Amino acid sequence: MLHGCFRRGDSLRRDQLVIPRVSVVIPTYNYARYVPEAIDSVLAQSFEELEIIVVDDGSTDKTAEVLRAFGGQLRVIRQERRGLSAARNTGIRAARGQYLAFLDSDDLWLPEKVSLQVARLDAEPEVGLVYAETLLFDDSTPATLTPHSYWASHPSGKILPWLVRQNVIPSPTPMVRRELFERVGLFDETLSACEDWDMWIRIGRVCEIAYVNRVLAKYRQHRENMSLDSDRLMMNGLRVLEKAFSAPDPSRELHGLRRTVFSRWYADFGLGRFHKGRYAQARRDLIRAVTLDPRLLFYRNTAAVLSICLLGSAAARKLRALKRAMGRHDVSTWASKSAPIGSKSTHSTGVMTARAESGAAEGE
Repeated sequence: MLHGCFRRGDSLRRDQLVIPRVSVVIPTYNYARYVPEAIDSVLAQSFEELEIIVVDDGSTDKTAEVLRAFGGQLRVIRQERRGLSAARNTGIRAARGQYLAFLDSDDLWLPEKVSLQVARLDAEPEVGLVYAETLLFDDSTPATLTPHSYWASHPSGKILPWLVRQNVIPSPTPMVRRELFERVGLFDETLSACEDWDMWIRIGRVCEIAYVNRVLAKYRQHRENMSLDSDRLMMNGLRVLEKAFSAPDPSRELHGLRRTVFSRWYADFGLGRFHKGRYAQARRDLIRAVTLDPRLLFYRNTAAVLSICLLGSAAARKLRALKRAMGRHDVSTWASKSAPIGSKSTHSTGVMTARAESGAAEGE
């Protein structure tokens, strides 16, 4: 296996001239407790012609020490803390492979991931990005696994209209042709969340995207996931949507979608904020949603939740308490599975498999 341009058991120097077919970019920030498992999952790949590039985005824990233990099995690039997008971009610039794959340092790959995706890209030149199914697991209950497909559809082909509605691509899974970054640019370093969603939309404009219908990765959910910052996700998601609908659209693939997409974005966040007891913000978001598109009153439980919010925060709290006391399901169930749960980076409505970040690669 060519990790950092080396064969298993060899030093980095011995095979430094060997060009890998796949470059794996792992950005990390203060995840010394997780990154070894992520790296091990790459070292366990059945595909041999790959290099591993770990970009340490200014970690202050024991990340550097942990990475040294891997010796020549990977290339480590250290930089001052600049954020997830910048860390990924550093990895892209250093990569030499024909295909690039990204793995956040708290997630995991299954052994056949790289080989199956390389085969798909080799066989279908019109495809620029390949992604796959992912299982979501929680540190507190690692045996409980939820497929990403529970939250999102996984289309193939020209999927731009799907992508602007929701980030359907699980963050541990994309493999991308290297030359696409020359066409669409690097990750947007001004975004502090949803940066991967923005990238997949840009890629979706210029090529087809393919889905491998197999579980090839695991996405770790824990209390430090940056996807938990719903305000940051909302603001950055709105910026992603503004970029998407402001870009030239000669094929008119997005024609007529703007009002619906923005209104659902506000509605999903409004319902999520209602669930968290943030009634004033929920009322504001839901009013924006139905103002943009009155049909959103019939979307999920928007009408019922908005009616409660219009009564005021005190009344909303009393009604929810009364409902619980009556032994019924909590009103929070109204925020159903399509509500934002957060991409660790990235994202859109539904489970956001992108990670938001506060100027760090990960770990906040």
